[in-house]
Amino acid sequence: MVMGSMRRVTKPIVWLVALAFVGTIFLAWGMDLTSRPGEKGIIGEVSGTTIQDEQYRQVLNYMYYQRNEQKPGQELTDTEMRQMRDDAFGTIVNETIFANERRRLGLELPDNELVEHLRRFPPEFLRSNPSFADESGNFDYPKYQQAMLDPQLGQFWSQVEGIIRPQIQQMKLQEYVVSLTHITDAEVRLYYDASAAKTKVRYVAVPFADYANKLPDPDSAAVRAYFQAHQEDYRRQEMAELYYVMFMKKPSREDTAVVLNELADLRQRAAAGEDFNDLARTYSDEPSAAQSGGDLGWFAKGRMVKPFEDAAFALEAGQLSEPVLTRFGYHLIKLQEKRTTNDTDEVHASHILMKLEPSGRTLSDVRLQAQQFVEESGDTPWDSLCRTYHQASRPTGKFARGENILGFGRDKNVEEFAFRAKVGAVSNVVDNDDFFGVCMLKARHPEGIPEVNDVWPTVVTALKTDLGAESALAAIKLVEAEIRVGKTLQEAARIIGQEAKETNLFGRFDNVPGFGADPAFRGVSFSLTPARPLSPAFRATDKYCIVELLEQTAAGAEQYADQRDSLFQAVLGGKQNQMYQLWYNDLYERAEVQDFRYQLPEGY
Repeated sequence: MVMGSMRRVTKPIVWLVALAFVGTIFLAWGMDLTSRPGEKGIIGEVSGTTIQDEQYRQVLNYMYYQRNEQKPGQELTDTEMRQMRDDAFGTIVNETIFANERRRLGLELPDNELVEHLRRFPPEFLRSNPSFADESGNFDYPKYQQAMLDPQLGQFWSQVEGIIRPQIQQMKLQEYVVSLTHITDAEVRLYYDASAAKTKVRYVAVPFADYANKLPDPDSAAVRAYFQAHQEDYRRQEMAELYYVMFMKKPSREDTAVVLNELADLRQRAAAGEDFNDLARTYSDEPSAAQSGGDLGWFAKGRMVKPFEDAAFALEAGQLSEPVLTRFGYHLIKLQEKRTTNDTDEVHASHILMKLEPSGRTLSDVRLQAQQFVEESGDTPWDSLCRTYHQASRPTGKFARGENILGFGRDKNVEEFAFRAKVGAVSNVVDNDDFFGVCMLKARHPEGIPEVNDVWPTVVTALKTDLGAESALAAIKLVEAEIRVGKTLQEAARIIGQEAKETNLFGRFDNVPGFGADPAFRGVSFSLTPARPLSPAFRATDKYCIVELLEQTAAGAEQYADQRDSLFQAVLGGKQNQMYQLWYNDLYERAEVQDFRYQLPEGY
């Protein structure tokens, strides 16, 4: 009995393991990576360990399988595909880093320890499998143990171990790292006191912008002098500049003709008596049409986009429109009824939407044109090539690693190309949501202090902000002086045209309206006492302030005793997470990760 049911459960497990070795399945995106000639070579490196493109594509295939299981039949967008590629590469990088560290620490998992773990902690995908269920459908642990001892199931358990081993190895590594974290009772009490205490204050704040925004732009000599005095503030990372062209993913005339022909056919069928709502359920691209039949209910003017609205209100009851183009696509509209409610004209309409999108053939043609552009770039200057292909050469401006790239956003392949290719090099085709792009590396600028002209607007803003801060400081000092001669905070604030405001009770870790998480404001507010209720003038992020204590609530010792255990776990967990993140960041920095995918054809 067990053997028969195990054969049934073996199939999906074999499939799960085999996914790591299947060939590429990227035909869904109009590309066949397996058809590219020659060896694909190395696509990355981690601490001298190479990442082969075959390994990368295997992981990517598995991720695609998982995503398809979660959202069957739903196509990936270009953005989702790029993210999946980066996730696949990152998965390999992390596993390589972790594997190297496990070997260094001697944390490999012996077979007997793995078997014991499986015996004591059956994995969830086996606990929930009917093969290990009793008559009531509950997990049957004795049946599970019996299967573990069955010699005929050796292959099955080898496959299970192949799935579970990496998970346990990673768990051991995490446990090792967090085991280095310790906390004391004093830390727990400090956290409790900090989180449980509340305060309420009155304050006057003078924003720098109140003065900076009224200042004229300083003369060039002042800007240059300011820059010379603050050069280190403008030190920047290595920067790159690109030119790029965009081969737009637009529907062709043929794509438009196909949509209009389909709508004409549907219009003819509806006019001949077929139920319009049934046609909408079958053919409309509107997501809800399968349930609604394209029925939009009653609506007045101003509820729909104007072309749709104009067409709907021009129809008579029972009449069909010609195809109507809006930003959503082409619509075939049927007017069901008309009425006037409280002097407002309303219509009840249904529609069939057909999105106007580039077909697979159109996208293939556009991609081919972009690819031809790349191939000809080896013999033709960039500007000449742009003229030949009627493409505008667009500048990205300067950007550093990790920053948005004009036209591309955060695109890893474009970034890697920009910081690894030679100046003048032309990239492979870059697949974006709206276009196929090709880039040319215009320049790279080394890390260091830029020329003042390169950062002129930023320096002007900083200088004006500092001048505004000086004026704000003078104003808050005037408030301070008035308080010293007997005026209240409210009275002194009015002298400089400000109003004293009050907060609600807030904790040390709460955001405060107008200040957010500003540490200076919160720190000063919690430093006040009934014996010293008024602060001196101090600088918050973008304003000078004076704060007056209104109310305090202290943390209670009795509540601490009740919450101590849960607080201990909270503090320990937070510190462990922090420790793990610091450990991982250090490992990653030392790993010298290199990503060579930018050198490969689009699709990697």
